[in-house]
Amino acid sequence: MSLEQNLREMERGREAYWLRYPATSPVKLRWRALAVRHSFHVLPGESILDLGAGSGLWTRHLAAVLRGEALITAAVFNRDLWETAAREPLPNTSFVHVTDIGRDLPAESFDYVVGTAILCHDAYGLNLWHIHRLLKPGGQILFFEANFWNPQVMLKGAVRALRRRLGYPSCQVGMRKYQLMHMTSHHGFTHVETIPYDIVHPMLPRSLIRFVQSIAFVFEHAPLVRELCGTLYIWARKPAALPSPRPRPSLAR
Repeated sequence: MSLEQNLREMERGREAYWLRYPATSPVKLRWRALAVRHSFHVLPGESILDLGAGSGLWTRHLAAVLRGEALITAAVFNRDLWETAAREPLPNTSFVHVTDIGRDLPAESFDYVVGTAILCHDAYGLNLWHIHRLLKPGGQILFFEANFWNPQVMLKGAVRALRRRLGYPSCQVGMRKYQLMHMTSHHGFTHVETIPYDIVHPMLPRSLIRFVQSIAFVFEHAPLVRELCGTLYIWARKPAALPSPRPRPSLAR
């Protein structure tokens, strides 16, 4: 399949996944949005590309935690999901239907590119090349992707019949930590970090999430156990001799 076909399939599969777990999905999506804010220290007026935004389930959390002060471009690959997302206006957020990532998104236009469960497919190397092109010099990325060593992810990858039955994309793959670091560096990124993240199972009752959160934080930092987390957090930077100047808003305001 082409990269755009992969992205459409990943976006649709990811959308179905988040909707399948209404008790835990909003909490997990907010955690990830907060991770974006704290990892980047986003300033008002800086630009963020949400790659594979779907119907805007995660984009809403991004806009909320950034208080509508960042300029968010939400790239949607499925037209029906784009039509759904565009009906709900968010502050300083524009939803864009993308059919060709190389043509529809201009090069060096974004301070940050983020995504969740959109990079873990069999053409992710080409995907990283396009993401590097889209970033301004000195720009950063943050993605949350399926961890190959998580038992559930490993089982879905090994048993194709199970993957089809559960409705997962045929192009989806689990991400191996060091292979992902190598590929990211190969495409020109520096300061690459891949960290196991989020050991909380999506079927956990919502009433237990707050109780389990502190315990989960301990497990996410425990040797060996942390490697079983369901997600890898991938952060990297596009190098620049002279990084793009950052906005200088009034901190008092």
